[in-house]
Amino acid sequence: MARLFVSIRPPVRVLDAIQARLRAAPGVDFVARDRWHLTLCFLGDVDDAAPVADALRELAARPPVRVRLGGAGSFGSRRRRQVVWLGLSEGVDALADLAAATRAAVGLDELPFDPHLTLKRLVAGVDAAPVVDALGQEPVGAAWIARELLLEESSFPDQPVRHSVISRVALRG
Repeated sequence: MARLFVSIRPPVRVLDAIQARLRAAPGVDFVARDRWHLTLCFLGDVDDAAPVADALRELAARPPVRVRLGGAGSFGSRRRRQVVWLGLSEGVDALADLAAATRAAVGLDELPFDPHLTLKRLVAGVDAAPVVDALGQEPVGAAWIARELLLEESSFPDQPVRHSVISRVALRG
């Protein structure tokens, strides 16, 4: 059984810009850089990844998507865990369209799409507002062209969590 999701990953220059922005929130331990991604579709536990990888190949005809990160936020509540994230300042509609096509390709119902790159999971009782304020609302790094979808496996309950790429689909449309 594999815990799967479909993602896009920012290029190294954008990862560097994110890391520079994180210096604005000293004393906060963020999610490891090698796990930074934008989730297009979460599949959960899947017995066999091969049919999913095959289904995703039909997306190769879709065009690449221009994306830019920007605007920190959080979801959750202080009584439970909160997630601090970066949203998109550019490419929301195009990425939402790609996410819908991804969900359709793998046979999932239409779900709301809330594009974000998770930076931190705070323990219950910790207020996310100071971290979000320190990260700010400005765009982070340059825009980039997302040219590849990744089918990834998340290792649970291993600590720390690891993400492994199972297959890649180049967007050529």
